[in-house]
Amino acid sequence: MMRARLERVEIYQMVLDDRPTTTTPLTPGRARRQAVLRLARRAGTESDPQAILTHLLNEVQRLTGATGGFVGRWDEERQLLVDMIGGSNEAIGIPLTLAPGEGAGGRAAVERGPVIMNDYPALADASPRLAREGVHAAVAAPLLHEGRLLGVVVCASHDPQKRFTQDDADTLVMLGSVAASTLVELERAQTAQELQLLTERLEEFIEATSDAIVVTGTHLRLLGWNRGAERLYGWRRDDVLGRFLPNIPSEQQAETARLWQTVLETGQSVANVEQERLTRTGRRVPTLATISPMRDTTGSIVGVLEIAKDLTALKAFEEQQRKLSRAEEREAIAMDLHDNTLQTLHGAVLLLSALERQGGADPEYVRTAAGQVREQLTTAIQELRSRVLELRDKDAPRPGLVAGLQRLAEQVRSNVRTQVDLAIEPELESLIPAEYVDHLLAIANEAMFNAVRHARATRLQLELSRQHHALELAVWDDGTGFDTTRPSRTDAQGLANMSARARQLRGQLAVASRLGHGTEVRVQVPLRASNDGGA
Repeated sequence: MMRARLERVEIYQMVLDDRPTTTTPLTPGRARRQAVLRLARRAGTESDPQAILTHLLNEVQRLTGATGGFVGRWDEERQLLVDMIGGSNEAIGIPLTLAPGEGAGGRAAVERGPVIMNDYPALADASPRLAREGVHAAVAAPLLHEGRLLGVVVCASHDPQKRFTQDDADTLVMLGSVAASTLVELERAQTAQELQLLTERLEEFIEATSDAIVVTGTHLRLLGWNRGAERLYGWRRDDVLGRFLPNIPSEQQAETARLWQTVLETGQSVANVEQERLTRTGRRVPTLATISPMRDTTGSIVGVLEIAKDLTALKAFEEQQRKLSRAEEREAIAMDLHDNTLQTLHGAVLLLSALERQGGADPEYVRTAAGQVREQLTTAIQELRSRVLELRDKDAPRPGLVAGLQRLAEQVRSNVRTQVDLAIEPELESLIPAEYVDHLLAIANEAMFNAVRHARATRLQLELSRQHHALELAVWDDGTGFDTTRPSRTDAQGLANMSARARQLRGQLAVASRLGHGTEVRVQVPLRASNDGGA
């Protein structure tokens, strides 16, 4: 930028081919060219915009014989001339702001050209403040660069005989154009410097952050791989640049490519994507990512940026919290068993002991006591069954999906005496990821519970099968059904819970029902290929 400004100085130097070499007085034209050269030289070495504008004002005041003046910056947002700068020998008060059309400066801003105002006090559009201060004549010119208004330079005189001429106006235009182009270059240089500083800080942040940041081009080949990505995934930057993402598990590559292609096509970011990523050693790492489009200076999309956080510590903490919660629940159940069930059993034992001591007791008394013992034992059995089933549902190790569905069916059969038919392909067990089990069991439990409790179903059918590359779980019942367009509050909450679980597995939930014709709940989730390992 400095070189360009110095080259312009050389161009102005070439204009001065007729500079006087004697003490002969300068003509007005030569004086203007000399002033242009001085201003250009000053602009070529000066980096302070205010100093350049002050020098401009001093030059035009000297050339035009003005006794005062100022330079104002045009505020595009406020549509005002602001930040007024006075000359070194200022004889007039400097206004704080100047509205469009007010005085010579305001008119020059509106007309985008020079304005001469002689007989200043008599003019209707004169600035009242300058008129009160005894200004008799003014000349102004806009500071323009490629049609953009940067400001206005104004010269004024207190001499009642002073008349500014077109030559004076031309002087302001000529020197003003030099100052305007210099100001634009300074502005661009400052912007470039700020952008460079921001870029350097951004690069430092990208390298310093613990988040894994990767950048790809439009063909999804890696262009960026920060230190956070090196630490999290294990590959060095030089090993992966130019390649397709090596940290995507094979079963997720097609889905990841579709997601990133969608970001490229729509230009919309996708936030809070929870996913697994591979390390160089083959370990799977849980991550939470935001995927955004990358744009060039024209706004065109040129790539994709992913910022991923390692969730390993968070998942470990959540698992610890789950274990703590289970321990607290077990302790609460143990206290309940001690205070209720064991007391019931102890009462039955005492009653039997009393009967034992009364060898020749009345038969009617014995029948009554036996009935009481039976009731107490029945109550205790029911409490124990409830507690044991609750503990089994939450204790480790977790059962597989097939075993869990079988146990759920048995619970429904024994508890509510409802017929439950199972159609399960046992070989699917090895293909079902562990993270699917709880969600699918919860969906099946919700569907079956709703059928027997709300729909008064007498028969249920549960099916687990493979449909191409998806796992399908279906539950049918012969209950009363419901209107899917106007579900009850209970039905709506159950449907919302099942749908949310299906989405967490990147699957889909479908519910079909009619009043008096039962209900069908069907969920499909992507199935892991067998050669990638089991659940």
